[in-house]
Amino acid sequence: MLFASVYHFLVSNELLNSGLLIAFVTLLVGSIALYIYWKQHYDEKTNGARVIYSEITSAENKLKGVRQKFFADEHPVLESIILMPYESWSKYKYLLKKDLKDPEWELIENFYNNCIAYDSAVRLNDSYFHNNTLPNFETFSHYYRDMIQEFIKKNPAKEEFSKADKNKAKHFQDVFLKNAGAMWYSPIKPINDARAALVALESTVSLSTAGQKLKKISKLKG
Repeated sequence: MLFASVYHFLVSNELLNSGLLIAFVTLLVGSIALYIYWKQHYDEKTNGARVIYSEITSAENKLKGVRQKFFADEHPVLESIILMPYESWSKYKYLLKKDLKDPEWELIENFYNNCIAYDSAVRLNDSYFHNNTLPNFETFSHYYRDMIQEFIKKNPAKEEFSKADKNKAKHFQDVFLKNAGAMWYSPIKPINDARAALVALESTVSLSTAGQKLKKISKLKG
């Protein structure tokens, strides 16, 4: 109705072909485009802050158990727990530059960097474990496989190993497990990298002013 009234006013005043009408339409279209751009930018920032805040709180919840176990052991072992499977800070941080003060910005930046450093240490440790233990277990399984195949070939009618065969298998097992510690490489670099990251992750971001600003922008309740 409003558009129809405006249109009728313009026509009745013979402004349809005038420069004033062109200027009016240009202004109207420009205003609509500006509003759409602002709305999209606003929605993107809200969504970005929500995603970042969610990633931070999720990582902090995991950190509670990870830090406790790691520092409780004199010789810690890295568990395959990834603090931050997805990293959205690099994607959305440009939207929050005007909302965060420099110390708040640096706090979040450092939090993400140290979470990524810890996760990299875990992945490196997992690759070491896989590359160094898998060949040893293959050696172990291949020995028994060959032993069983040889036994069946020589004793097709027998269903059970002799006592001598059992003792031989037991001896191999004892020697293998005794020397396993020397054969399995225990990497120091992932442990040291993880320790440095966990020490730097002592601060709680979600409860800081930076975290509260993210929460406010994201319109999360509670």
